[in-house]
Amino acid sequence: MSMKLIGNRNNPNCIYDMQWSNKMDLIALVSETGEVVINRFKWDVPMKIPPPATVDANSASVTSLGWRIDEKILAIAYNNHLINLVDIEDQSKEVIISIKIPSCIKSICWTQNTIDIPEDDKSILEDFKVYLSQLPNINNTVSSSTKKHDYRSTKFYSKSGLNFLIVICEDARIYIYVYGVLSCGSIDVRKSVNADGDEKIDILEAKLSTNFEQLFVLYQKDNLLHYACFENPLMMKYHATLWKLSVKYGLILNIQDYINDTVEHIGEAWELVLLEMDNKLSKYAKKQSEGAISADFLELLLFGYPSEALEQFLTQDMTVRELKKLSNSLEMSYGTIQKLVVKPLYSATIALFHHVNHLYGMHQNTYEYKELLGTATNAALKNTGSFLIKSHELQQIIDKSMRDFKIFFRWLYITISRLMDDSVPEDAGPISQQEVNYLAEFLDNFEQNRVEFKNQDTDEREIRFNLERIGQYLSNKDIMIQAQDDPKNAWSELLSENECLVANKFVYTHRKNTSLIQEQKMMESSISSIFQRLEKSIGSKYQLQFDIVVGNDILCEMPRIITSHAVDGDDENAVNYFTVLLSDCELLFISYYANSEMKIAKIVFGDKDDLDISSLGHLSFIDVKFYNSKIISALLRNEIGTKTQSCFIQLPISRILDDLSENSSTDPAILNMYNFIDESAFKIIEGFSGMLMAVSGSRKVAAFLASNQKIVKLYELEVDEDEIDEDNSNNASFEMELKI
Repeated sequence: MSMKLIGNRNNPNCIYDMQWSNKMDLIALVSETGEVVINRFKWDVPMKIPPPATVDANSASVTSLGWRIDEKILAIAYNNHLINLVDIEDQSKEVIISIKIPSCIKSICWTQNTIDIPEDDKSILEDFKVYLSQLPNINNTVSSSTKKHDYRSTKFYSKSGLNFLIVICEDARIYIYVYGVLSCGSIDVRKSVNADGDEKIDILEAKLSTNFEQLFVLYQKDNLLHYACFENPLMMKYHATLWKLSVKYGLILNIQDYINDTVEHIGEAWELVLLEMDNKLSKYAKKQSEGAISADFLELLLFGYPSEALEQFLTQDMTVRELKKLSNSLEMSYGTIQKLVVKPLYSATIALFHHVNHLYGMHQNTYEYKELLGTATNAALKNTGSFLIKSHELQQIIDKSMRDFKIFFRWLYITISRLMDDSVPEDAGPISQQEVNYLAEFLDNFEQNRVEFKNQDTDEREIRFNLERIGQYLSNKDIMIQAQDDPKNAWSELLSENECLVANKFVYTHRKNTSLIQEQKMMESSISSIFQRLEKSIGSKYQLQFDIVVGNDILCEMPRIITSHAVDGDDENAVNYFTVLLSDCELLFISYYANSEMKIAKIVFGDKDDLDISSLGHLSFIDVKFYNSKIISALLRNEIGTKTQSCFIQLPISRILDDLSENSSTDPAILNMYNFIDESAFKIIEGFSGMLMAVSGSRKVAAFLASNQKIVKLYELEVDEDEIDEDNSNNASFEMELKI
């Protein structure tokens, strides 16, 4: 075996995990700081993915990594139950989708194969673009926005076909997600194997078969290693339907992200511009009886003369400068909110309604979707319609508020100037009769803004004057001042005269007492309920087929039991291989065939006296990984006296199977590792003490992490000897810095 060093780097931070991609020259390194660093051989600057803001910076850690089969997406699991799907293809580092897992995540992995989807079914990815225009760019509306640009992205799905993300949790649960997006079930391994309450179940590995009908699980119960198989024929039966639902769910999540970002911007644009005005009016209201405020302002409008209390309020508590400042702030903030509501929010809600309505149509196809979609689509459709109505109500409130406040502040500006015997600037302009009518209506409704409440500290009743109407729509509680029905609204009149229409499922409810945030939460909850049915319709159908003890008295001397998996062959004759590194001197090898035949070997370092390898010292395992479906790679420790070296060996699986051909028992056959060691497949890594290995057969590369967790060496494998000799003669090291 020939190896050529292509990278060597001493990293400032400790590395505790690394994985090669199998299709690109990329290696992902996990830093102790919770940062994931992705290196290519010839990158001057690596791609660095920091931990999300939701992870505590002082305790941020990555629990597991997983390259999707097309390797355009890297799944990263964190210690706060979060999994981010990160776009690696164009180095954007954009988080495509984030999912929250109920339990602590132990490890994640993608299926190593895919199922092709018919081209006719893939039309769901483009059909909606015919009916829906591109969502407006929020960055154009809010200059300070840093949100993601493409909310119609379909990067979450893979063109190579359907695949699944498997999530193994500390509580012995396994969750399965289509494309890492849509949950299609979970398995409680503890409950399935009838474990007692005090028995510890530790899942080491979980893999789906090539046809997705079987889930193979390696788990440890006390000191016994178990190999179990769960079967679920629905995964294959509904694979095309699952693909459609996952695509639809991914598109809906993108739009919900867009709506969340838009609502967030609305909240940022909404400043408490009227808080100062409200505070002054609250102080004024305390001194007045109920109804006096509205009467005083109306008298001033009608007769031009204020009451003594009102005159004192306008000349002493208010200033022209304050009014100008309030008016400008109000116009700027309300203008931004209006732009966000009229275009982005409304467009996104229409798009969301389109997709939910499509799901409602899918639900009518009972043959294909009866098992997977329930009646929750009805509630989701109605709640989406209600959110759309509430958005329209907010738009009307903004329009009316902007109109009334502009008139109100201009009138106060003119009135205060006259009371102070100042000249009225020409830019104030006259107030038309129509504006006087609007102002009179605004002043007449002043008492609606007067709220009495009990102070919890002093136990006294206080008065709060709330002139601003938009903020109540942006909190998760009922609105205090409801919008008034337009008496000229023919639709409202029709509903009031025909109660039967209100109960019709195609008439969407207008809940007058709810805020925009409340409507949004109800809409999101009902949409989420649509897809929760998959937990029961598919997730509950996993049945335990067998549960076999394959290892006894496991007393692992290593920090953790290391497992690896590979599949050889197609669906009809696929063989699933597992390796389990039980200790530094015992490697368990399991082969499970499509005909349910199983062969198990325990590979140990036995007697070597009769072998021509006496120059080797005492060998032990450090790490074991599948190089490909034909070869196992092993990182070994070689101890000769007081000297310790790291060694690398490539072990053909066929040689293990040859020794197992005569073993018909399900008990592990004991094989001597020394029998598989020869000079052609053995390499000593000079001057290096390794602790972790990552290999890629498709890229013909290997990476080794030193025991100090800071030095990483990269090697190219299967190199011609002539090339290595030429490199050495020219003193060329071919070394590249692996940066972190």
